Amino acid sequence: KSGPQKGLEYTDEQYCTDLMIAINGAMLYRYFEEMWFKTVWLGYYFDTSESPHLFTFSEPYFAFLWTVSMHRRDRLHSEYDYHSINIWKRDSSVRKEFSLTQPLIVSEIKRDSKKVNFELAPFPIDAERPPNAFVYTGLISEIYLESFWDVPFPTEPELSLRKLLDVWVVLSSIGRIIFQADHQNMEITSLQAAFGFAPTFKKADIIAVLSKATNMTKNLCEKALGRFIFQGEFNDDLWLRPLIPLDKDKLLFVIPAVIAPNLLRSVENLMKVEKMKLDERGSSFEEEIRTSISDAIKESKKLRNAGIVIGRNIYTVDTQAEQIDIVFWIQNILVVGEIKCNIFPVTPIEKYNYIAALQQGALQIKRKAAFIQKNFKELLSSGQIPEQTYFDAEAIEILQIVISNLPLLVGMSFEDVPIVDKLIINQYLE
Repeated sequence: KSGPQKGLEYTDEQYCTDLMIAINGAMLYRYFEEMWFKTVWLGYYFDTSESPHLFTFSEPYFAFLWTVSMHRRDRLHSEYDYHSINIWKRDSSVRKEFSLTQPLIVSEIKRDSKKVNFELAPFPIDAERPPNAFVYTGLISEIYLESFWDVPFPTEPELSLRKLLDVWVVLSSIGRIIFQADHQNMEITSLQAAFGFAPTFKKADIIAVLSKATNMTKNLCEKALGRFIFQGEFNDDLWLRPLIPLDKDKLLFVIPAVIAPNLLRSVENLMKVEKMKLDERGSSFEEEIRTSISDAIKESKKLRNAGIVIGRNIYTVDTQAEQIDIVFWIQNILVVGEIKCNIFPVTPIEKYNYIAALQQGALQIKRKAAFIQKNFKELLSSGQIPEQTYFDAEAIEILQIVISNLPLLVGMSFEDVPIVDKLIINQYLE
């Protein structure tokens, strides 16, 4: 609420002091809010036996494994980025084909006293590094969203995930120019110079350049742009909506969130907000896992006497029935799996829900494994599990697993059931 008061001079120093107090207050509030949610949802507490008191997790091994799995995720993304760069450098046909599917990008921003001009150009196909959109588009197939890419939003049938990615590509190019300009002159000698790190644009100008770059109508671009504007509501997140409205006509870009978002989280949030059927992604993931394991078994040079049940996930004996996502075997070991497709967790409550989903999956597959163990002979004789000459029905070993679409907590066990992902299974089978 601080600001210049009528009749009083408000100096740069006073302004910066008030600004610093406001920022520090907001950071403290955010920190304590995060601590509270971690206490409520994740079992954190203050260890008063330490001096100074330590805010810690009740299960240190769990916290350690979460950190390790986040590191593994980052390494996998880095590896994917590395391969994408190599493909981009090596194959000119890939570069040309990709450039034909992309919107124009902003290559230069020119300002004068009256207006701002955005210069547009195709992404240079001879660039040393591929654009982020090239890497992200490739990642789409890795997160089982290809089938949703062009599906119209139920809330706005003219829009789709692909069209919003095109809009983000243009916004990101603007953000990158701002970022590069900031780093050319890091010295701040006045308050006005500090404002240069947060340039604003008229909303109408952004809509106009989006329309030119994407060939979408201005009306549609305005609707698409609205998906990126922060509304200040309880569940709003600057990483998901990185444009801040300063008034009805001006927008401020939050640069890190504009140029380097978490694509998976952004897309999942969009699907949820636009009322798309996230459950259908689970079906795509299940089919991908079955196909992947089947191919790995066929192509493995070491596996013998191995196979997978294809085309069935309901197993029935008398009046009892169980739905089992995946069943495959290696000699006399029968592997039964529960497949879980979750949204990427960031907040404490999202992490709690992710953990709960894995725990639920472990309990489910234990029950289903007991059903298979008890009724194995009947399932063989009825053909629900293909009979193999090397099966010993009296000594069959049932191995239970939960397969997650995310690398988080892979390697941990709930109820003695290990959590794995596609990469871990494939590397083992190969």
